[in-house]
Amino acid sequence: MSHSGRRPAIALPLLALCAVVLLCACKASNNNSGRAATAATATRPASVPPATPPPPPPTAVLSDTVIAQVGTPGQVVLSASGAKPDTVTVQAGRTVTFVNADSVPHHPVSVEAGLFDAGTIAPGGSAQVTVTAAGLHDWHDANNPRLSGTIRVIP
Repeated sequence: MSHSGRRPAIALPLLALCAVVLLCACKASNNNSGRAATAATATRPASVPPATPPPPPPTAVLSDTVIAQVGTPGQVVLSASGAKPDTVTVQAGRTVTFVNADSVPHHPVSVEAGLFDAGTIAPGGSAQVTVTAAGLHDWHDANNPRLSGTIRVIP
């Protein structure tokens, strides 16, 4: 037998073995990374909420707002504890009545110069104002500027 006749018989199985080892190694490394990604996505369905709850919304100071029914007047009651409601919503051209439920006189006036002035309201009395301009109109008590509120006028 010639020397060249034995070489292919040994080299071929050795090459085949190396090819199998390389293929298995490549396939194993590809499968492991694929499994990790699949396992991560398969363990948590889309409908499961996140592990930590979302943070609560920031706390806001709630306003005491009353919206008068369409076509009806609004009313604000003035007292030692403040104005109730502090915001009233009315249609343009409707009246807002200020009722003095306090033991001292009050004098509601608009912050906007000349929009309205209810005059001085004696304890137990009331006064009406009519605002026709749509928008938010702040007011305060000329006798006690800390007593204030807003009239929201809608068209």
